[in-house]
Amino acid sequence: MALITFMSGILAHSLPSFSTFVLILITALPAYHLVILPIYYSAKSKLSTLPGPTLTLLTPYYITLLDALRLRTTSLYKWHLKYGPVVRVGPNEVSFTSATAIKQIYQDPTMEKDSRLYGLFTHFGAKNAFSSKTRSEHGWRRKGVAATLSRSKVLESERTDMWIGIVMGRYLKTIEENGLASKLVNEGNVRRYLVDVYLLSNWFAADVVTGFIFGCKRGTKTLQSDTNLHGQDEEQWWQKSSYHRRIINEHYAPTFRAHTYLYVEFPRLMRLVDKIINAKETVLKKLSALAEGTSDIGGWQPEVDGSKIDDWGWRTWMAVRADTRRCGINDTCVAEVLAGLVDGAGDRSTISEFDNDKDHRASWSDEIAASELMDLILAGMDTTSDTLSFLLYQLSLPSSGLIQSKLHHELVTAFPPSAWNQLPPFFANPHWGNLEVPPNYSYFLQAIDTLPYLDAVIKETLRLYTAIPGTLPRLVPEGTGRGKIIDGLYMPPGTVVGSFAYGIHRDTSVFGNEIFEPQRWIIIGSPEAKERQGNDDEEDWNEGTDKHAARGYSTATASIHKNSVQGANDETIRIKTMEKRLWAFGSGGRGCVGRHLAILEMKILVATIFWRYQTEIVTDKDARMVGKLDHYHWDHRKAFRDILPFKGVNGVLAFIPYTYDT
Repeated sequence: MALITFMSGILAHSLPSFSTFVLILITALPAYHLVILPIYYSAKSKLSTLPGPTLTLLTPYYITLLDALRLRTTSLYKWHLKYGPVVRVGPNEVSFTSATAIKQIYQDPTMEKDSRLYGLFTHFGAKNAFSSKTRSEHGWRRKGVAATLSRSKVLESERTDMWIGIVMGRYLKTIEENGLASKLVNEGNVRRYLVDVYLLSNWFAADVVTGFIFGCKRGTKTLQSDTNLHGQDEEQWWQKSSYHRRIINEHYAPTFRAHTYLYVEFPRLMRLVDKIINAKETVLKKLSALAEGTSDIGGWQPEVDGSKIDDWGWRTWMAVRADTRRCGINDTCVAEVLAGLVDGAGDRSTISEFDNDKDHRASWSDEIAASELMDLILAGMDTTSDTLSFLLYQLSLPSSGLIQSKLHHELVTAFPPSAWNQLPPFFANPHWGNLEVPPNYSYFLQAIDTLPYLDAVIKETLRLYTAIPGTLPRLVPEGTGRGKIIDGLYMPPGTVVGSFAYGIHRDTSVFGNEIFEPQRWIIIGSPEAKERQGNDDEEDWNEGTDKHAARGYSTATASIHKNSVQGANDETIRIKTMEKRLWAFGSGGRGCVGRHLAILEMKILVATIFWRYQTEIVTDKDARMVGKLDHYHWDHRKAFRDILPFKGVNGVLAFIPYTYDT
């Protein structure tokens, strides 16, 4: 007992008090992070000679802080303006913007994706092409869907032509009739439809891409009312339009996934947070199923992502698998192709021993196929809806009045209102929504794909308002130990490298300025350009830039054009250079597989809207007439967007129908 008392006395006097311990801890932690770690990072980093802010050499958390403040993309842009095409972003990360670097990073098959970031985009516990780390993991997955998403298949597919037309008709009906996202205001003899374009763009993109993936029968129907559903659809609560709108809207609600940087920098902590959240979602889902008298479909448990839209995707995939007709028409949808691959994987006798992909063909499963489909759906929703909303808002600004007039003139010239037999039905009749391909529809699609000013408007929107403006990181592989030479500089193994569209698209040496100016994509001397110039001779461009600025050109662009009228060859080179630098869909073997579908649906919607309507922005007072507006999704993107082009806008535009004499 005496010994214990003696030892206790020693410990009591030798150990610090609790308050002293707390004081030491408070002092030590900042010292560790502000002194010891910076010394460690600066000594360890092999990127010390590269240009960049000093703090990026001392700590990887400087860029993390900018991520948290949503300043990463704009800060990177400013750094590139200051330091040039190569900038050190952290002790182990470098940003590039040159064309050479982009080719070396994104077309090199040995470069890997950072699984801390891209791993967030798995579904049902399975990787897909987008979330796959290596090119070999990616290749066989992409091959399974690439053929159905090729340009020729998208443009020639009867299913694609029909479905986008149907959704477009429902979009117009939503504006003019059912009031789901609009309000009619009569001002004398003028009808003004106040339209929530943010919401409607999400629904349009969702209905198009899910119909393309699962077929017309099983895609979402957010632009319909439940009363328009018939037969078996009425018996499936998860196929009702109201449910579709709910899960699409909830998909854009604020979540932890909005703060992607947390998953990259603190993966273990965020995995724990996800498990807690998903456990809660699982319990709520079970209780909801019991209350609604529904049951879960086996094969997937929400261990990774318990979202309602994933649940809908799994149920729809299982429905496709169980239906012998699958897509419901005589054309093959993406889900049907993958169902065939899953069926083939289960029967190895159907796989030839001489098939180079025989091991990969045997790898397909329900989870992998459903993950691939969900990735295509969510990517198609997020990017297309963003781009369409930004485009509609930009063209509705007073400063874009001339651009909107030019676009409308091109459209009514190509599709004269008097020639009704050559118009797609939804141009003139928002009631149209038949599951039939209308007459002359192929003519319309061919014509719409060749309209130069419409194409220029789309490209200029993709340039300035890229759906994914942030960095797409890649890892220099560590296995070889040799590193990579990028833009003439040695990058050690394990270095994070990448580029970002926001910076690439603002290269003044290529594009001239940051003003929204579709005319930059039109070749000087072409019939379209002469019409835009008022049929002036090209020599007039040498008279000065003020004259052309008054016609809708900025002074900077007029100067570019003045220097470019040396010949058609120079103009062709100028346009091709811009097109090569347009990076809205990425590049290389891992570029966006759905780009052709996205461009087609954007062209159809934009052509239809600006043939039928003049659009303009509205006051907040008018916007409130539409109803409650929850545009949180614009400020809480789930991945690569940390910059919002139009801040503080209400998201509502006035659609004013044109009156045609026929």
